[in-house]
Amino acid sequence: MSVTGEPDEPLHLSAREMREWLLQEIRDSMKACELRVREATAFVTAYAVGELSPEQAMERLNKYEDRWGEALCGTKAASHMTDDQIVGQIDQMRSTYGSLRAMRERYERRWGKLGSGPAER
Repeated sequence: MSVTGEPDEPLHLSAREMREWLLQEIRDSMKACELRVREATAFVTAYAVGELSPEQAMERLNKYEDRWGEALCGTKAASHMTDDQIVGQIDQMRSTYGSLRAMRERYERRWGKLGSGPAER
């Protein structure tokens, strides 16, 4: 019982709840990949065919990075790296710099809002 007299919430998920979480995580991850690829392809293609100026393309890139961040926090997928090496670098980056939210807050305290150009600051 909690101090309010209400039953305490369980400290773990049931196997069924964990499976539901996994299915939602898969749906969310697949949708995020779809949206990221579509957005990135659209502005890079527009730039490549001359529909965007270099400044506009950089603005779109900055907005993309602000929205999505790095796909693999602190590292890049390289053919010579194993999955364990990539995950290890992500974990090292997170343990060194903290959560993505904390990293963003530190950046914005020092440099201003992510994705804002000099004219917007």
